[in-house]
Amino acid sequence: MDIEKLKTFCLLADHNSYVAVSNVMGISRSNISKMIEGLENELGIELTFVQGKKILLTKEGHLFYPRAKNIVYNYEQSLSLYQKDMSSDSELIRINTTNSYSSTWLPPLIKEFNKSHRDFSFEITGQDSTPVFFEENIDLAIRPFISNQDDLVQKPIKTFKMSLRASEAYIKEHGLPETVEDLKDHQIISFDRNQSGPFNFFNWHLQFLPFGFEPFIKVNSGIGMMKMVENGLGIAPVSHEGVELSSEKLITILPELESPAVDIFFIYQSYMENSEKIKLLYNFLSES
Repeated sequence: MDIEKLKTFCLLADHNSYVAVSNVMGISRSNISKMIEGLENELGIELTFVQGKKILLTKEGHLFYPRAKNIVYNYEQSLSLYQKDMSSDSELIRINTTNSYSSTWLPPLIKEFNKSHRDFSFEITGQDSTPVFFEENIDLAIRPFISNQDDLVQKPIKTFKMSLRASEAYIKEHGLPETVEDLKDHQIISFDRNQSGPFNFFNWHLQFLPFGFEPFIKVNSGIGMMKMVENGLGIAPVSHEGVELSSEKLITILPELESPAVDIFFIYQSYMENSEKIKLLYNFLSES
């Protein structure tokens, strides 16, 4: 059902005059008449009739009027919110990312972005499970590629690699592994594979351990793994960026071992393609 036809009908019901509606909408009387006729044909009922110089509602028109008014009101409210959200003046950016990125890599970048764009504010949700955009009220996601989502625009912005790390305290107490075979004699930390989410790449290091080997600690987030390492609890993969941001000095274990590349994407729904705030943040992060 054409929203313009509904708007025309509601204005005609309010003003009882083709002339008044023509002045409000800036269209001819004949076009108004055609829209009302088209709406009546769609509904299969007569909505108006002429009495003297006035256009009045039929019984069916009176019944339909409040419903039409409600549809038009909800449409205009939704459109207003959407346009505000899409405009460059919209200050809030709602970001869904992983727990790790929300705690380590992203904060200093947001700080740097804010130096040039002080009018922006952020809602950042850390979550390792895959987000559902329309349910979670977010503008964009920053995370590994989301499969089976054709309505999403997914642009790579960062490639991470990880190496095995341990704290100085752990090395002092347990010694430094000198060969791959030595790893089985150490406290190994892994990602909990029983948890949902696209983060099993965290467990690339388990290929170097014997079949059936049980890690000392399993944790369901990347930041959790790094914190375990910082506290001297064992050896785990930590990204190069994580090492730079760590509160402790982390030692690289067997530097010849490195994870496969992990690509991170800037993800948003296709209807946001022309959003100025999306463009600004993407350009900044892709160049950082």
